[in-house]
Amino acid sequence: MRCPGIFSRAALATRKSPEFAADAFEPIEADFRPLRDALNEHTKLYDSTVGPIRHNVYAHGGNISTSQIYELHENVQRAEYERLSMFPLDLYNTLFFQLHINGERPVLGTIQSDLATLVANPGGDRAVLTEPRYAIKDTIRFLERLAGVPIPPIPPSSG
Repeated sequence: MRCPGIFSRAALATRKSPEFAADAFEPIEADFRPLRDALNEHTKLYDSTVGPIRHNVYAHGGNISTSQIYELHENVQRAEYERLSMFPLDLYNTLFFQLHINGERPVLGTIQSDLATLVANPGGDRAVLTEPRYAIKDTIRFLERLAGVPIPPIPPSSG
């Protein structure tokens, strides 16, 4: 089956050049299946973890006790929050930069989301970074200016 027109070699040749597009990856429908499966997996994770918090605490709050609010939040592991907050950016980078702009096979999971790793490796001054690395880098600089000393690394999380 044909790929969506915006991801075709012809469309890439129009955006970049025929030479650039000649060896580019051109997806077929099956190449999008892992992306759709990952989206479905993250949607289920959201629905079972953050969705109830959004619904019961923020969207329709008022009929829930403080202890129930804490319980809802305690049921979501930090790693799940990280996965859910990073997935939209990962999917966007996969579809837009990897496939649409660079004509590469779409591969999810290229964005680092572990906070300890991001803090330990914020990136150099001239590095091209993902949004989380920019946020970490800027936060570290801000905190160092406030404290007047370098910030020590955060120990890795256990889950």
